[in-house]
Amino acid sequence: MPSNCLFFALLLTISVPIAAQTTIPPFVINGSATQISPLCYRLTPEQTAQAGSIWSEQQIDLNLSFEAEALLYLGCANPTPCFEDSDDGADGIVFAFQPISTSVGVSGGGIGISGVAPSLCIEIDTYPNGGFGDPPYDHLRIFANGDPDANTANSLTTSVAAIDATTNIEDCNEHTLNVRWDAATQTMTVYFDCELKLSYTGDVINDIFGGDPNVFWGFTSATGACTSEQRVCISIPQHSKPMIRPSAPAKASPCKHPTTPLLTSGPRPTD
Repeated sequence: MPSNCLFFALLLTISVPIAAQTTIPPFVINGSATQISPLCYRLTPEQTAQAGSIWSEQQIDLNLSFEAEALLYLGCANPTPCFEDSDDGADGIVFAFQPISTSVGVSGGGIGISGVAPSLCIEIDTYPNGGFGDPPYDHLRIFANGDPDANTANSLTTSVAAIDATTNIEDCNEHTLNVRWDAATQTMTVYFDCELKLSYTGDVINDIFGGDPNVFWGFTSATGACTSEQRVCISIPQHSKPMIRPSAPAKASPCKHPTTPLLTSGPRPTD
């Protein structure tokens, strides 16, 4: 559905011990990111050389399963070539996990996460950076250790088209992202617009995080010479009250449950 150049929306549910929090934790805001309403953040303005991130102040435990769902808005690109891209928008958003701190992030083609190690990263990439082995279309990929180069061992999956090889996701519309971590099978699955796009199975806790299951989670974004305004809104899912619930089986469709449309401006609804 059209978003009229408004913002991202995140619906996040995490399986955690009963004693843990039952509300969305506060976030640390870095770089070009700004809070624009109680649960909404602008990660980058539509300006060159920007980098913004938000990181949860509370860590999650990767020994426990989680599910995260987001409505993504990646800008309104004009069909004006910008360096390697056929439009003028860039660079995308990364949904990431890292144990280091709540103040990391860089600008440019690394989409705000380049060089952050250890880390586990899901990129929604809107710029075809040939130096990183990107395909010539908007794509998704899972990689580790803040290494955006698709040609290295840190690339955990191949790049796949967000929609297809000709569709631009900087299209003034919102798109659904659903990410699931199954701790029992150590499998991460990523859906985009209700279609399974990526799946990775591996010993993430030991192979990436050196045996430490506790990580911060958040969003990073950046621009270089090409620009987009990129935003994220956090919300408790309307289909899941309270916030905590077990993640659904990976084979289940992420788009079957009902959701309430998110506001386009102003404060979020309260329960």
